[in-house]
Amino acid sequence: MMLVGASNSLPAETTGELSAFYDRFLLREEKAKAIAIKVLEQARLNRRDCTVILFGDHETIETIRCLKGFYGENDILNILLTFFGTRTTDFNRPLEEVMKMAANHAKDQLDMLFISDGLGTVNTETLEKFSHLQNSGRLFTWAIIVDGTEKEGKEVRGYAQYIFFSRELLEAEV
Repeated sequence: MMLVGASNSLPAETTGELSAFYDRFLLREEKAKAIAIKVLEQARLNRRDCTVILFGDHETIETIRCLKGFYGENDILNILLTFFGTRTTDFNRPLEEVMKMAANHAKDQLDMLFISDGLGTVNTETLEKFSHLQNSGRLFTWAIIVDGTEKEGKEVRGYAQYIFFSRELLEAEV
């Protein structure tokens, strides 16, 4: 089963005309959606179960199960229309959701991909619980930091085994 988590933080200041910072946010969201489309389409073509966890702040989370053979292009587009733009990102809720799913699918190998700007919070207790699941060998985690720098990906280091930056991926394609 593949798990995809996606978040993007809104800029703190959006009053008046759109600033360059806000324009950067919109471009970042478009890139995150493009990556999500590619991952979801690949999972669909490979007939893999996929669970999408859309998250933002502590209250904003939605889990969508995409079972192989039962989701198509329209479902993928609907997921992308549901992307949340919140002022902060709380990584605790999606990590807890992954742990809950792992408990319900005890025999399954899980692959988790976070697509995020890398800005957010996660507490030590959640990280400790999550590391136990990772140490079981049933869960592999990747993160793609959209338009971020290593500084922006520091929270993700606590739970992602492999971290890629969208700029590096784009440069590799050219």
